[in-house]
Amino acid sequence: MYRLHCHFDYENAMKIANNAINHELLGIEHKSEMHRLKVLLNQQMGRLEDANNECIEALKICDTNWKCWHTWALYCFKNFMNLKQTKWAEQTIVCFTNGIKYKPHKTRLLLADIFWMLTQDDRQKTVQKAFDKLIDDLPVWIWILWIPQLLAAIIKNRQESNASFMILKRIAKEYPQVLYFYLKKFKATTTSHSGFETISMYFGEVFESMKNSQPILFDALELFSDFILNLNVSLIKVQ
Repeated sequence: MYRLHCHFDYENAMKIANNAINHELLGIEHKSEMHRLKVLLNQQMGRLEDANNECIEALKICDTNWKCWHTWALYCFKNFMNLKQTKWAEQTIVCFTNGIKYKPHKTRLLLADIFWMLTQDDRQKTVQKAFDKLIDDLPVWIWILWIPQLLAAIIKNRQESNASFMILKRIAKEYPQVLYFYLKKFKATTTSHSGFETISMYFGEVFESMKNSQPILFDALELFSDFILNLNVSLIKVQ
């Protein structure tokens, strides 16, 4: 591995990688990683088509290699930035999502890239449709830190609002206690918003999803919310 990273003779480094791939003692994970390193070598030599093929080979051998998904995502992202073709945006979001799926603890910061890619969608919602197919594969907990951004996307009616709505419904089902007070706050502060009716409809569906999935916990949150509200009113009267 060290020799491959440090050797400046890319052709010789490619031979080392090929020999390693053909070695009988190498496991599938390591063979997949060797193909990933060949991707990087081909990119350095300007062989972009070969780099793409090596990504495919690496994932054929071991489709859970999150590093390879990430490497392929960066390759597709670079093509998208250069060519501005939606097909590369679609492939980028597929690769990023799979990378997070197989190693969420190390790759969850890639969620920021996914949000950005959703803003680059075309009129046919190509990127959105690709993401919709994979969203259920991601663990729900990785979205918790992004709740304010998800809510803001709906309120401001941004391109990623539909994806944000789907994610919020998933959070509501599994972690209602995390989402409940965020929703209450946002709903209370958007009453004068121009699109309040649409926002209220979205939030109402999320609340309903929360209530149907965990009714006992939802009722407890409602009681606690009413208690805090009444307590604040009492304190104001005392002052």
